This record gives sequence, C-alpha cells and structure tokens, in this order.
Amino acid sequence: QTLPSPAPCRNGCRLTSSSGSSGSSAGTGLPVSAVRNQRDRIAGLTSSISPTSPVARTLPVQLGDLVLASESENLKSSQQASVLRNVNAAINAQFAQVFVSGDQTVTLTSRNGLIPVSIDSKAPYPVTGTLTLTSDELLFANGTRRLSRPATLTTTTNNFYINVKARTSGEFKLEITFQSPTGGVVITSGVINVRSTATSVVGVVLSLGAIAVLLAWWVRTGIRRRKRQRTEDAAAPS
Repeated sequence: QTLPSPAPCRNGCRLTSSSGSSGSSAGTGLPVSAVRNQRDRIAGLTSSISPTSPVARTLPVQLGDLVLASESENLKSSQQASVLRNVNAAINAQFAQVFVSGDQTVTLTSRNGLIPVSIDSKAPYPVTGTLTLTSDELLFANGTRRLSRPATLTTTTNNFYINVKARTSGEFKLEITFQSPTGGVVITSGVINVRSTATSVVGVVLSLGAIAVLLAWWVRTGIRRRKRQRTEDAAAPS
C-alpha cells in the first residue's frame, strides 16, 4: 500500500527547526515529542518490512515527507497537527494488518507442554519483528517468565509453538507482544488464557497421604466399634 505524495508548496515550503526551547518546533504549534514520536514509529515500521519488498523503498519516504510537510511554517498550527495525525493514521493502518488471533484458551494437562501462538498478517509483504511472551505462572525454556525471539510473518496465519512449564495449576494469562526489530515499536499485542490442570508430584503424595489417614481412621473406628459391641453383648444378661 502506498500513500499519495504531498502536494508541493506554491511558494516553496520553509521547514522550521525540529527543536526549540519551548518544547515545540520553532514557529509551529507542534510539540517536538509528537514529531519525534512519528519519526520513531516510521523507523520501526521500516525495520519490520522485508527489504526486498517495493514498499520498503517507497512507504518510509512518503511518510517521512509527510512529517516534513507537517513542520512547514506555511501551514497553520491546526493544519500541521492534521498532517501529523494523518501520518499516525497511515502507520496505524500498516500495523493493523498484523494481529494476534482472537480470544484463545489453551489447556495444559501436564506440567510441561507446548502453547500455540498464532499471529495473522494481511500485509502484502513479509513482516519481521520480535515476539515476546510474559507470564507470572509459566516458565519458558530459558528458565524465566519472559521469552523473546525473532519472528517473521510470511503467511496469513503464522503459528509458533512455545515450550512452557506450569509452576502451579489454575488459570492465568500469557501476554504476547510483537515489536519492530528496532525501536521497540509495538506492532500488535494480545493475550492467551492458559488453564493448567496438572497436579504436582507433591500434591499427589499429599492427597494419597490424606486418603491413607482417612482410611486408617475408618478402619480403627470400625474395629473399636465392633469390640465395644462384643463387650456390650457379653455383659448383657442371657
């Protein structure tokens, strides 16, 4: 997808400095942070697009030109802000083509297992990034509660199978983020609900121990009851 080129200025556009002591571009109403944020997002988007795609050569240039246009002193403050909002919307439209598959619930029946993570992509180009998973109740293959790995989305549905170990039984969340390779720009995020029904060895031993105690108590109670009954029968007059 491409964007129309910015319309040329009739009398030539004079771009102002992108830094100022007041925290906004000199001579404009645009805050420096807003301009810098869009430049950072463009850089993140650029790093996520396969360099072999024609879009990689055209889209970043068009977006960069729009940011420059937003800093023109020939525009009113409201017009500058409108151009910058258009840049933001254009970047969002690219990121919106990538999303974590809808509500997912995974059940683990043992302490160790594989969790499938599905990310869909409607982008007309391969998307590269960093897949990051975090959970308070899961341990990943690296022994931590956080796992990051490079990932490339090349098809409509991209499945990644992650080795995990449940620290306890119950229900908890696995948070997913897919970020640009550089700049840490979040392209998409989501959550997988994990239900662990696994019982630990300690839990099994404790359960069996409790059953054994109850069984012993039942047997002793039965024996005492029978002895008491025999004593009472023997003491009763014939």
